[in-house]
This record gives sequence, structure tokens and C-alpha cells, in this order.
Amino acid sequence: MHLIKDLRKEFKAPDMKSVVGVMGVNGVKVEEVNIKQKEVREGQRFVSTVPEFKGNVQAIESAPLLHPDIIAIKSAGWVNKERDLKTQPETPEEKAMLQRATSSPGFHDNGEGRFFILLGKAFAEAMLEMTKK
Repeated sequence: MHLIKDLRKEFKAPDMKSVVGVMGVNGVKVEEVNIKQKEVREGQRFVSTVPEFKGNVQAIESAPLLHPDIIAIKSAGWVNKERDLKTQPETPEEKAMLQRATSSPGFHDNGEGRFFILLGKAFAEAMLEMTKK
């Protein structure tokens, strides 16, 4: 919230449009097991409720954009409690998928290229929606 206000002041643009990405790391279900991530996400979502930001600031949920199969593997044993990688190790097919679809395991949404394309599209669509009003 303060960053948006500071930028508006700095650039003398009181109604500057802004899109905020709600952290998606570890998928949608992580909020059930990690209170810190839930608190951060709630803080990011808050901008959509600020009256002075109505119509020109929007928070975008990024967790649903992550590939569910990748999240299921990467969060096995803690978020995805249904799977224990010690007793159910990654299959050759899963290893191949992770090799194809990710580039930085454990960081920046595992480097999932598909995710970044979908996130950019969601940001652009939100900005277009706000600029049409």
C-alpha cells in the first residue's frame, strides 16, 4: 500500500494504475500449513480492499496459475501430505516433466515458464480492465 502511494507521489500520478501479484510459491494449499505465507498473501491481497485504490489497484492471485502436477511433487510430504517421496519417489515421467517444465527448483516458482506466461497475461488483463474504466 505504501509503495503504491509513494510511487504515485513521486511521479505526480495520483490515480496511477497498479497490479500486485499475490505470492504463489508452493501453491494454493500452502496457506493451510504455513501461517507466515498466509499472512504475506493476505497483506498483498489487502490492496484490493483499500477504498482509495478502488478501480485502479488490483491484486492478482498467482498460486492457481502454477501447474498442479509440479506443485504436487514439489510440496510432497508437507503441503501435499498424500505423497511421501521416500515411499513414492518421482517416476521417470515426473522427472522428465520437471526437467522440461522447470529451471530453478525451489526458487521463483521452480522456474516454471508456463507460470510466468500465465502471470504476465493475468497482469496485462488486469491492467487493461482498469484502463477501460
